[in-house]
Amino acid sequence: MKRKLLSLALLVMLAFCLAAPVGAFADGQTAVPRAAIEGQTDWPEFEPVEGENSTEIEVKPADKRTATGWGIAYIVLIPVGAVVCGGLAVLFFVKKKKDKTEEKKNGVRLCSQILTLVFAFTVLAGTGIFGVSGLLEERHNPLYYYAGATASKSAAPDAVKGFTEGLTNRKVLSTFDFGLESKYDRVYSNFPHFWNTSSPKHNYSTVSLSSKNSYKYEYAYEEDDGDGANVWYVLSADDKSDVGDNYYADAEYRLTMNSSDGETNYVDTSIYDKMRLVFKAENAGKPVNLTVIADTRRKEAKDEDDLAPVRYELGTYEGKSGEKVEITLNMGSIAPEDRPYLSRIIFRTNNEDIAANSEKSCQKNSLYYLELYSTAKTENQAELAGVGANEGVTLGMQSEYLGSYGYSLYGAYSASGFYDTSDGKWKIWYGAGIPENIASDNVYYMETTDLNKGWSQPTRLILNDPTGKLTAANKAPGYGGDPSVVKVDGTYYMFFSGLENTPSPPNKIYLATSKDGVNFTVYGAVVDVVKMGLGYGAGSPSVVYKDGIWYLYYYTQSPSTAYPDEATGFVLKTGTTPYEFGKAVATQNTYGAADVKWMPSLGLWVCTDYTEGAEQGGYEFDSVRIGFSKDGLNFSFTNEPLSRPIQDYTAKTCHNPGFIGNEYGYGFETMFLTYGVNDFSLRGMDAGLQMDCRMLGYSRVTFSKKEA
Repeated sequence: MKRKLLSLALLVMLAFCLAAPVGAFADGQTAVPRAAIEGQTDWPEFEPVEGENSTEIEVKPADKRTATGWGIAYIVLIPVGAVVCGGLAVLFFVKKKKDKTEEKKNGVRLCSQILTLVFAFTVLAGTGIFGVSGLLEERHNPLYYYAGATASKSAAPDAVKGFTEGLTNRKVLSTFDFGLESKYDRVYSNFPHFWNTSSPKHNYSTVSLSSKNSYKYEYAYEEDDGDGANVWYVLSADDKSDVGDNYYADAEYRLTMNSSDGETNYVDTSIYDKMRLVFKAENAGKPVNLTVIADTRRKEAKDEDDLAPVRYELGTYEGKSGEKVEITLNMGSIAPEDRPYLSRIIFRTNNEDIAANSEKSCQKNSLYYLELYSTAKTENQAELAGVGANEGVTLGMQSEYLGSYGYSLYGAYSASGFYDTSDGKWKIWYGAGIPENIASDNVYYMETTDLNKGWSQPTRLILNDPTGKLTAANKAPGYGGDPSVVKVDGTYYMFFSGLENTPSPPNKIYLATSKDGVNFTVYGAVVDVVKMGLGYGAGSPSVVYKDGIWYLYYYTQSPSTAYPDEATGFVLKTGTTPYEFGKAVATQNTYGAADVKWMPSLGLWVCTDYTEGAEQGGYEFDSVRIGFSKDGLNFSFTNEPLSRPIQDYTAKTCHNPGFIGNEYGYGFETMFLTYGVNDFSLRGMDAGLQMDCRMLGYSRVTFSKKEA
């Protein structure tokens, strides 16, 4: 009886450990519709958000980062689990040893009890034995955070309408979670934004530090309760005459780089009227200060000694030592002509409260988070009339630009995902580069319980590949990307562009499965091809599971080896299982790298792809578009810019789009559209640079249907 009660208690604790509490934060908004420009033929521009022309700042205590529940549960459950498992071990081992005859009779039962104990302790302690590590805190660090956020009223989408609550358009410049953001060089540092020098610049002569304190000379990375920060010290002057308002240290955070093609990736702040940062300063109980300066450069030279900045002081914070605060500043003080050319942010601290000629006296500054955000909405409304097989149907599209999902490294693209009703989480899988090599691909994963409170730090997925055919994750060109994931009967099915370990391999459509959405085991290629044409192969899959049928869309330059005479281009295969598909059928009016969703409430298939340059779209910029089809094969699109969903008009390229729908690959009437955003040309000469500076952007599109 005791054993049963203890086992029941252990199961209850395990169930509690697997339950993720929901809590969230979000921003309120004021709607400012984007005006359509009558007769527009050129690529559109954002309508600027003017904002307040004021250096007044808003300061409030910083919110703590919110975990899914794993981290909180482990703090309590690891010691409790150890005690419970220890007690059960005594019961199963010590007591049983007194009666060896009974122990022999129950050997099988005892072994099963031992294995149960080991497994239970493994889950509670998070050690990752038996392949469960993908569920645990250390595996994908499920900390969600947008500064200044407030909770959604309902974090779950409506089953038909989707998620329609207000969201803030924000451009996250850094979360400072990936380490010290040192100057970009692609080999040792992949940070698209970084400190422009190795140490802050003092405009006075500082005291010399002993070797014990020499670490204070340079920028560093630290963690505070799991929250990463980049840290620098403002040092003491070596003479008391150099103390006061006019003596300061500048920490210069650089947002731009120059490509060998002559491009500079300025940050366009035209639609962002606020800057927000999370900051803490420490100065032995004395007052602390920070002035934030926007550095704009309309004509930035490649020679850093020949720069002509136009700088704007955004505001000054004065506070108490040791307080972690959220500071909001106005961008409206920047002249409209300079708003598109933000190049650097200067963090200035004067030394008036730092004692002179003292090695110990200094102000330690910690920066945890940095973003731009808008208090207005940036929207567009359009209609797309069907032609041919879709004649008589008009698809309405109201779209809202929402900025970036967060801050990531190695260039995110081809993101898609769904809301998982089993655990109440939004989940995204996407392709991105790897730190070990240029032009290589792996799959990454993010999640959240509330879209308003931010996404988890991306997790790089290391696949279990019993086939041994795929390239290793850390070897060029990687095992592949372009994931499309659906969940059927408790199993996650990830179709992706697989790259085998052969010289210059073509893409092949590979399948991997998982029970937790993070730890995937490779099944193998479900579309096998040989290299033809330009050598791309078959990739960029998009999967829908509908009425017992698996619909596999993908782009290919080669027919499959199973059907040498089948169509190429953007095609569709169907099957009754996810492991075997029939002959490909061509779709109409589509380009490669598309994502397709079935919209049951509209009775339509909706597709998003992107056009490359003037040859396909008629515009200089690569951009995302949306089309629809009654039959899932014949799609209607338009190349009119204002008939496309609103997207990052300031980027050089918006590409490789994807939707976020439900587990089966169905779409909501209001659905999120993701895309890679390049602020350098996609086909520029600096392959590593353009990839590393790419972020994952998104918009929200509300669909409606009219019939003639």
